[in-house]
Amino acid sequence: MFFKPSKSKDNRSVNIAYYCIFVYWSVFLLLDSLLDDLFDKAIDMKSIDLLLSGLAVFFASELIAKFVLEKKHKKVHMK
Repeated sequence: MFFKPSKSKDNRSVNIAYYCIFVYWSVFLLLDSLLDDLFDKAIDMKSIDLLLSGLAVFFASELIAKFVLEKKHKKVHMK
């Protein structure tokens, strides 16, 4: 009852957001490991901050993808 599937969920924009968050975390962790190995200086960020910034990236990229896809869909149907 609490977790009802959303009927208005846009799967395409959610998949784009998943990809964006994967790229964000991958690049961050790669840079952190390179800085730590090469210069012995890691990025000073707590795990919760990394997770919360990833959540912000997820929601922002989902909103942007939804906006762009709706605009593209309207443009195709206007012709």
